[in-house]
Order: sequence, then structure tokens, then C-alpha cells
Amino acid sequence: MQDSATLRVVHAFLTILLLAFPSYVFAQLDDAKAAIERGQYVQAVEILSEAIRRQPTADAYLLLGGAYGRMREWQKAEETLRTGAQRFPDDIRFHNELANLFLAANEPDKARAALNESLAADPFNSFASDTLAALDMSEGNVRSALRAWNRVGRPVVQDVLYNSFAAPAHWTIPAARAFHPDAVLTYGQWRTTETRLLETRLFSTAGIDLEPSTVADRYNVNIRTTPKTNSFANRLFDLLKGAPIQTSYLNQWNAAGSGINLNSMYRWQADRRRAELAVRAPTPLLPGLLFVDGIGLWRSENWDLSPILQSDGSMNRFRFKSTGAQIMLKHIPHYRFEIGAGFDYENRSAAGAAPNLPLDNANVGKILFEASLLMTDNRYRSRLHAEGFAGRAFVFGNVDYRAGTVEMNNRLTLSQDYESYLSWTVKAGTSRGPLPVEDYFVVGVDTYPPHNLLRAHRAFRDGSYGNAPLGTDFALVNLDLERQFAILPFFNTFNLPYVRIKGLVFLDGAKTWDRQNFFTEGEFLVDAGVGLKLETPTHAVNLVYGRSLREGTGAATLYIEKRW
Repeated sequence: MQDSATLRVVHAFLTILLLAFPSYVFAQLDDAKAAIERGQYVQAVEILSEAIRRQPTADAYLLLGGAYGRMREWQKAEETLRTGAQRFPDDIRFHNELANLFLAANEPDKARAALNESLAADPFNSFASDTLAALDMSEGNVRSALRAWNRVGRPVVQDVLYNSFAAPAHWTIPAARAFHPDAVLTYGQWRTTETRLLETRLFSTAGIDLEPSTVADRYNVNIRTTPKTNSFANRLFDLLKGAPIQTSYLNQWNAAGSGINLNSMYRWQADRRRAELAVRAPTPLLPGLLFVDGIGLWRSENWDLSPILQSDGSMNRFRFKSTGAQIMLKHIPHYRFEIGAGFDYENRSAAGAAPNLPLDNANVGKILFEASLLMTDNRYRSRLHAEGFAGRAFVFGNVDYRAGTVEMNNRLTLSQDYESYLSWTVKAGTSRGPLPVEDYFVVGVDTYPPHNLLRAHRAFRDGSYGNAPLGTDFALVNLDLERQFAILPFFNTFNLPYVRIKGLVFLDGAKTWDRQNFFTEGEFLVDAGVGLKLETPTHAVNLVYGRSLREGTGAATLYIEKRW
């Protein structure tokens, strides 16, 4: 009987103790929070360490990790939070706090890893997606930022600003925009907008910022553009920048605020004279702008075909002249897809000894087309590009013929940190009809544009065209390994935001065929070499030295290409 009474007393005492203990623990947590708010972090650590020893809770670990973080005891804070995450694996707050800790310690890579772990545990964690997106945006990685937001149905656009103003600086900016208020902004929409803006050639750069609006869970989108200018320094730079290739340029950007660009060039090299006047006019005729290009072209060139003709003899040199005009329409419905069509007219003549080639057809009219499809756009990028023409006698011409090329461009990012890339291109072309000599496929390297790269074979020698292989058909492969060394900021000086300096190692292979049996059809040629590449957002200047592994000859060349 006495034992029974004793047991009841002990049971009652234990019940009271168990009920009181959580209140004691909660009181410790409240004391720790108050100490942290007062900046008394050492006291908070002592209280929380005791609380964890008595009764480990997720809140105690989180508070203790936070206290260590405020003391800048990064290692202890990380160990505490990771221990808490192991004890309470279902509590995603530990991943979030680890991310905050790493951001405070200026370790963005670790913060990104913690946020990705949080999203793996809870794909709809708005804190993790918002923080990850903000981190990516701060580093200029718009793609990753928008993809992080898009996981949770953000960012919903409230207002669109233009260089922080409500009104755009130019009418083409809202016309190029592929996204709208009250809808989620995706990377594809922004990339399409950016591609259209750069294609106008009115702007050196196009970027984007996002900031929370006064409406909950909505964001204001600020489109940043840097307009090209027509300053005296820029005009002088245009005149002088082509001196190494004996060429001068003169540009008038956004003439009278119309959005029309006037671009001209003149190559004064005696054996390869060339003058060009181009007009680019973005128009609102289609959603997202329709680009209208008009080009006038004059050429006066010496050709010496003796290195590549099948037969020997003296009839291998001539002076080729032509005057022509071209109009091209181009549309970008999505950044992954571009399409264009147009018309080209040339009045041609040749003087001097010439091979039995169609040289003196006075008029040539051609229908042009081109299309590009970006099939993948991640660490691995691939693009399918096709272009061609059809010369028709009924279109202001005297001859019927046609030609076209198809190429697959590939690019793999090997190292994001060091900007190392592996690029390879597979390309082929074919033609039908009596092909004029200047429309033969030239497999080699010319100054601009270098259509079919075989970089140890210059298209010209001693100023005369006819040095590189020519064919009515060809197959080609290019392999490039690039490594970035530095980025030089220009802050829009000379209308350049920056220049990337890269080293380049390349390997080219090509073979040509001549259906008309004028030119030699040699073995499969292989060229290898090294070079230096200077990249802007839209173009690249390449200075390369290549050596033909079959023929044992070499050549140094400078050429300019448009980036894809």
C-alpha cells in the first residue's frame, strides 16, 4: 500500500517535470533571441549550447548557427547548421540558412549548392528560388536566374522600364520586346528580345534587371540598352580600324533618330578593290520587327587561277568587275529561329585572258534565302544553318544556276570558370547549272566574310584571288579549342562594351569537287594552326597562322566573322 502511494507521487513529479521542461527550453530560446538582438552573441551561444545539450531542437540549431554567423565564426556556423540538417533532414530551413551563411561569407558557389539542395527537397521553395535567382542576376547569369524563378511561376511582370524610365529611348525597344506585363517572364522571351535589339545594330549592349514592385510577388523589368554613338572618336576609329586589311569603314548609326543605319566600307588594295554601302532599317511590319537590308556593291578584282586549274596555259588571269544591289528581309520570331529572303542583282564583266568559264554574263539576278535553327542552348549549343540562292534568267538575268549550303555548328563549354570551349562545324555545299567563277565555293580564308574556313589556304595570293581550292561542291569540318585569357572593358568607347581575348587552336579538313571540270579536285586537305581571337558581343576578329599538313605550306591571315 505504501509502495503504491510512493509510485503515484513519483509519477506525478515526473509528469510535472516533463510538462515544465519544454517551457524551460522555449524560455531559453527566447532568452537567446533577445541576446542576439542585443548583439550579445557569446551569451546567446552559451544559452543555445546548453539548450541543445538538454533538448536538441531544430530552432536551437538554427539560432546557434545564426549566432556563430554574426560572430563571423563561419566554420562553426557551418558545422552547427549541417549537424542540425542531419538531425532534422526534413527541415529545409537548414539549407536556406546555409545559403545565407555562405552569402555572408562571400562564397557564392557554396550558397548556390545549398539553394539547389533546398529546391531538390522542395521544388516550390520560393525563398530558395528567389535567392538563387538574385544571386545569378548579380553575376549576370540571366538564364539561370529566370530558370530558378520559373520553377515557382515567377517572375510575374508588373511594369516594364527602359533604362529606369517609363518611356523608351527609342521606338525599336518596345517593338522588339517579346514579353508583356501580367505574365511570367521566361528566358526564351528575354533572349528573343535581346537578339532582336542587337540585330537592329542600334545598341552596343542589351541587358535586363528585375526588382520587386509595390505589388506582392510581382517584379518590374528594366531593359538596359547602350546606344551606339556617332562621335568624332568613333568615326576616326572606323576609318582606321581596318588599316591592317587595307580597308576603311564609315558608319552613321540611327540616322536622325529614325532607327536606320548607314554603313559603308572601301577596300583600297589595288588588286582587290571593293566598295559597299549598306542600309539597315528595322520596321514594325511584323511582330518583333522586320529587318530590311539594302546593299550596293562594287568590285574590281584580279584573279589568277593558275594554282588550281586542271590544265596549264596562259589563259588563267583576268580582271573581274561587277556592280550590284541586294535587298534582304529578315525576321526573328524566336531567338532559336531566324529566317530571311531577298534578291540580288549584278552586272558583271571580265577583261584579259580568262579560262573557259562563264565570266561575261552581263546580268545575273538571284533569289536568296537563309534560315537558322538553334536546336540546343545550354552548356552544349548546336545550330543548323542553311542558305542558298537561285539565279534565274527571267529575274533580270542571262543565266540559270543555283547553289546552297547546310552546316551544323556545335559548341561545348568545357570550363565555365576559365571560359574554355570546344567548337566544331560540319558543312557541305552543292550547286547546279553553269556556275560563274565568283559564285564557286571558295574553301579557304578571306578577310570578310570567311564563308568556308580552311585556314592554311588564303583565298588570295599576291593580291589576286584564285589561290584557295574552288569547287561546285564541297565538304568541310572545323574543330576549334578556345581559352579565354582576359576581358578588356571599353565602356562603350568606340561603340564597344568589352573585348574578350582568347587563344585558339584549330584543325580544319575539306574536300572540293568541280562538276564543270575546270579546277583540280585534290585529296582531302587538312590544316592545323593557332591564333588569337578578339570577341565583341556580335563579332570576332581572328589572327591565325595555319599550316597545311598535306602540302607543307603555311599562311597567316586576319579575318572577321559574325558570332552565332
